[in-house]
Amino acid sequence: MFTLRSLSLLSLISFFAVACSTPGTPTMIGSYPQDSDAPSSGEYNSNIPNNTLVVYNAYMELEVNDTDYAARQAKQLATAQGGYLVSSRSWSSGGNRYTTLTLAVPLARFDHAYQSLLRLGTLISDSVSGDRINVDYGSNAYNTYSNITLQLRPPAWNVGQTISSWFAFVWSIAWTVIKIVLIVTPFALMLIGFVTVVRWVGARIRK
Repeated sequence: MFTLRSLSLLSLISFFAVACSTPGTPTMIGSYPQDSDAPSSGEYNSNIPNNTLVVYNAYMELEVNDTDYAARQAKQLATAQGGYLVSSRSWSSGGNRYTTLTLAVPLARFDHAYQSLLRLGTLISDSVSGDRINVDYGSNAYNTYSNITLQLRPPAWNVGQTISSWFAFVWSIAWTVIKIVLIVTPFALMLIGFVTVVRWVGARIRK
């Protein structure tokens, strides 16, 4: 009996001791402590795989005073950025010179190369598109290339070229006149000489 009462008493005392004790801060299941390295929301929202790069294809049309000089400058700019010339085509139309270049530049230097090329002349139109590609181990933004196609054309109205054209036109007329004079003059002199001789002979006969 004593043992049963003792156990009951001990149980009652333990119950009251637990009930009256100060409650502790509960630990949330699955939560990260405030000082822990919990993943940020950006890590969960990132959807860009590590084995892909964005390759750009750009096009720009520029008006320049000298297309040949601008083409040389464009190739030098691409080379300075670690790029190279892919293709080049030049032609003449209506007395004007046109050139189309395709340049390859590293992805890491694309923006700098693009802005440098814009400064070669007056921008008429441009466009840029990007494609995400899978890359192999060892590929990076410095050994993967984007293409920039550059269309160079003279201004719609070129003062120097207009003056040159007018000068050429005037000179062609002047040279034509000179040739006519050179051809006609000997015959004219011969005719004048013949008329002079005939008049002199006639005057002598009348005497």
